[in-house]
Amino acid sequence: MTVHDAPCTPESLWSALRDDPDFQSEVPAGRPQEIFRELIEQVPSVLADLIHQPVTFRALLLTRKTFLCHMVETKFLSRLAVALDSELPDGLTAEFVGAGLDAGLAFVAGQYIALVAAEDPRVLLEADGETEDELLEDPELGGLNQLSMAMYRGSGLTIGQLLLNQPMALFEISEIEDPDGT
Repeated sequence: MTVHDAPCTPESLWSALRDDPDFQSEVPAGRPQEIFRELIEQVPSVLADLIHQPVTFRALLLTRKTFLCHMVETKFLSRLAVALDSELPDGLTAEFVGAGLDAGLAFVAGQYIALVAAEDPRVLLEADGETEDELLEDPELGGLNQLSMAMYRGSGLTIGQLLLNQPMALFEISEIEDPDGT
């Protein structure tokens, strides 16, 4: 079964994330990976209205916005900070770090909420002449890898297929500047 026809289930998403080389190198084994597993296995229900949508820049923003809001609601980063407590610098508590990370994530989620609320977010981001393809490929915005872009340009790519092919795409979230450059 290929990414083209694989169902987007909690098990298939966890398998894709667990096997992702970036995930393996960035997330320590043990409790931190268990926390990611708990989160990623919720994706099919959290993103149920988006999984089968074709990838567009707007659909990707809406997916990330929805996922970010879920991460904030579940205090994902606070739970992760507790799991990584032994790796924190002296004097910093997991509760303090987690609360700061959750607040930062809530700020970024707010940026995505505002952008998705725009009638057409491409109007805001294409002001400098970028196409939707360029926005999807841009590591700071879309972050789609070569295989995902080939599928997008070829037979089409759904949000679910993207997540199975490139599960870290959910976590490739950067702050978005307001149209006035702030």
